[in-house]
Amino acid sequence: MKSLLAPFATLYDLVAAARNDAVHQGAYARHLTKNAIRLAIVLEEALKSYMNLVVMDFMVPNPAYAEHWQLVSLVRQQMLENSYSYIPVLDKNGNWHVLSDAAVALYLGAERNGEKRKKCLASTVEQAWESLASVYLIDAKCLTMQADDRLDKALSALKQHPIVLVKSSEGTGLLGVLTALDVL
Repeated sequence: MKSLLAPFATLYDLVAAARNDAVHQGAYARHLTKNAIRLAIVLEEALKSYMNLVVMDFMVPNPAYAEHWQLVSLVRQQMLENSYSYIPVLDKNGNWHVLSDAAVALYLGAERNGEKRKKCLASTVEQAWESLASVYLIDAKCLTMQADDRLDKALSALKQHPIVLVKSSEGTGLLGVLTALDVL
């Protein structure tokens, strides 16, 4: 596990250097960032009025996903780094599922240190899924769509499911994901 995660000292040095640089730029940099985000939202809304109302135009392409053999610690890290509430998981049989942040939190439990947490973090997604009923993978068969499906079909699916998987017409490939936030 150590070889897959950046050492704390390296991460700390990077964050400290960036923080020191940001302090010297002050409020101007923070306001610039906020205004750039607002401008992007306005541009995005204007561009959407010229789009076809199909899933492909709104989905997040080439999404991150987890596989059954990956460690819970890496999946947790990926979810935290990207603010994911759900992450697609490919099982060993090539079927898609969706893992929620709530399921990972329940699996890890309230304990913040000790052997139990270390063991949970070092387990695979498959082991976590098998060992505790509260860690479940939502079956994604009913959530899958094609990229050229109409947006209203995806919105209908989002009434029942928090995330829609956009599958490739070949194999088990995942072209994209679509959430309510992507359609806003």
